[in-house]
Amino acid sequence: MAEHDRIPTDTKYTNPRITHDGKYWHISVGVGQEIKGPELTGETNKTPKGKVGENRYKFTKTKNTEKLEKETRLINRRLGNIRLNHIQQATSIIVKTKPSRIVVEDLNVKGMIRNRHLSKAIAEQCFSMFVIILTYKCLLYRIDLVEAENTVRYAGI
Repeated sequence: MAEHDRIPTDTKYTNPRITHDGKYWHISVGVGQEIKGPELTGETNKTPKGKVGENRYKFTKTKNTEKLEKETRLINRRLGNIRLNHIQQATSIIVKTKPSRIVVEDLNVKGMIRNRHLSKAIAEQCFSMFVIILTYKCLLYRIDLVEAENTVRYAGI
């Protein structure tokens, strides 16, 4: 271990945690002095039933749950890559027709997400990523990109 000089050996290590955020592993350990106090006996040794700030029911991850989480993470990454590939191909088709100008309407995505039936599908479409990719491809091919504001309100039509 390269950092053996910085790790104290005369202390008590508590609550070791190893977490993984999908890319990096993080290891953290609580370090503290072991303090010996008077031994408590009888009813005072029991822990209260509704202790605030502590989780009475600790969830331990099994190998099966870790495997399922990894599988879900891989499926979500694959779907994200498929969506990004589709956006790249669609913008390439639009730009390679060599138009003089492309007009993109500014959508009220925040309002569309309020629709509880379509919110998940709208969130997965990556409208902002579509505009970003279209912007850099228009700069590459020297095409004018115009963003039209959504000024028309459809009230009862």
